[in-house]
Amino acid sequence: MNTKTLFAAAALSSLVAACSPAKRHALLTTHVLERMSLADQEALLGPPGVNEGRSRVLIAPSDLSLGPKDAPVVLVGFIDISDETGGLAIRAMRTVQEAHANNVRIVLKPVPRPDADISRHVAEAIAAANAQGLGWELAACVAQPDVPATAVVLDGCVGKLRIDLARFARDLIPAGTQIHEITTVMARLAVTGTPTMFLNGYRIKGLPPTEQLDGGVIAAISEAEDIVEGANIARAAVYPEIMRGASVPSTRRTPLVESDDAVN
Repeated sequence: MNTKTLFAAAALSSLVAACSPAKRHALLTTHVLERMSLADQEALLGPPGVNEGRSRVLIAPSDLSLGPKDAPVVLVGFIDISDETGGLAIRAMRTVQEAHANNVRIVLKPVPRPDADISRHVAEAIAAANAQGLGWELAACVAQPDVPATAVVLDGCVGKLRIDLARFARDLIPAGTQIHEITTVMARLAVTGTPTMFLNGYRIKGLPPTEQLDGGVIAAISEAEDIVEGANIARAAVYPEIMRGASVPSTRRTPLVESDDAVN
């Protein structure tokens, strides 16, 4: 985060924290919250809530995000892109986002497998490419059906997307730090296998059929609409409001979507 952005985030944090609880709810939107580091987000949200059905899954400024920033439904995926199931999970997430483009945002947190160097290389490369706005494109290119992720495949995708190689090489260093932070978040959330997704805080372990995932998203959209109307808040305030009440971690799975296909 540059100095200008850091000062802006600090000012926003002070403004929100100084408000009454009711006003704070109205001001605390994803646009405000996600400019801050995860530690600052935690401090602003306060102690974990009592909703044991949801986990507090926060979005870092560097995370790969696709869809409107004010979407009231957020689907976060902890995914090993080098694994075949990871590729299927990426496509499933994008399919449901495209089907509900105005209401759903998807966030990819690429994670490495400790015992596979290529897995870490892919995760760091995707994070580095995201600095050029090409993270999702690189993830989709690497995660092709029936094509194992290798160094050759990764290099070919980097070349195909015409990524600025000099900048890419520089961005690999902070990308390594980002991936380390993601693995720290995984441990905190008790994520032990990939893919693991969170639908507005509800845990989905494994990869359910796309139609089942879509059904869960539809239910989450309906719930979000009720929150907007009942709490009289903006769409962009729904996810922060849900995260305020979420526990850390919740290992319960969502009642909307069930799967046992996670790789442990």
